[in-house]
Amino acid sequence: MATGEESTIDLSRLPFGPGDHALLVKTLGEGEVQAQLNTLGATRVHETAIAGVWWVTHCNADDEVMVEFIEITRCPAIMLTPQDDLQEGVEALRTRLLNAE
Repeated sequence: MATGEESTIDLSRLPFGPGDHALLVKTLGEGEVQAQLNTLGATRVHETAIAGVWWVTHCNADDEVMVEFIEITRCPAIMLTPQDDLQEGVEALRTRLLNAE
């Protein structure tokens, strides 16, 4: 991260032994920021106790964990608004503000 480069670790690709997952959860701890997105299933994002280290969990419609990632970044990619959506949001805000008068 000294170079500013972000990184993602796919936890499903790691050879966890018994208790390893729980140890990683305990070691990273829980931070102050949490979010949940609901699309085809829930995606839970929380910052760990280590600033800039995020735990991202994607679930299916039955809330079963499909994949988990550790993301080292200022903000996880899934939380960023796509540029097109951002522009639409600006226009929607402008329209609402003009109609509120």
